[in-house]
Amino acid sequence: MRLIPSLDLADGVVVRLEGGAFDRARRYPEAAEVWLERFAAAGARLVHVVDLDAARDGASENAPALSRLIERGRIFGVGLQVAGGIRTLAAARAWLDRGASRAVVGSAAVERPDEVAEWLAELGGERLALAFDVRRREDVARHVATRGWRADPNVTIAAAVAPFTSAGLRHALSTAIERDGRLAGPDLDLCAKARAAAPAVAWQASGGVRSAADLEALAAAGAAGAIVGRALLDGLLSLLEISRWSRNGSSPAST
Repeated sequence: MRLIPSLDLADGVVVRLEGGAFDRARRYPEAAEVWLERFAAAGARLVHVVDLDAARDGASENAPALSRLIERGRIFGVGLQVAGGIRTLAAARAWLDRGASRAVVGSAAVERPDEVAEWLAELGGERLALAFDVRRREDVARHVATRGWRADPNVTIAAAVAPFTSAGLRHALSTAIERDGRLAGPDLDLCAKARAAAPAVAWQASGGVRSAADLEALAAAGAAGAIVGRALLDGLLSLLEISRWSRNGSSPAST
């Protein structure tokens, strides 16, 4: 399993939302470039970056900041996995042309799966990843949310990923919305459900990681990656964990 540091941008500033709520955003004074350099120095080779404004509104002013991050990443040997508001093939291709290592598509994959399957065929499974952000409902069922987590198309993660299991999908993200930014621990059951729905896919688990023990638990649950934001930004999880969880190591003890 790989630890993938995460940076969320809103109005050009690094923030962390609690459960996707913009009115509960934690702002961080250090620029995104500073964090990227810290992550690189700690051994990161892939950083997940989310344009929250684009995820919510479909467009934003964060593109210049993200482009600068991509350029800085090249200097440090760090690839950027860019997410947020990528709802057309042209948008995905634009980020890849700017030098992003991978573009992440969320809402469009749920709303227009046949179309996004064609994007996968064109761009390739290493360069296009899909994101399924999941909210637990009152009936305990988990349904994928879209449009910056404001829409509920009444689709489970198993149903959402099904159209892509034979379309070349190689990388996907599963986010536990209720745990995101709240240091509540990862949703191991969601991780298991995602892997059961598409066992050949390398799943990145997002939401809730707060400690090294949580990383161990995700690795044991079969996650290929753990996306970690607030725990690293707040210093609850040492940056040393980035190097300890190498790309090919299943746990710190094995590397």
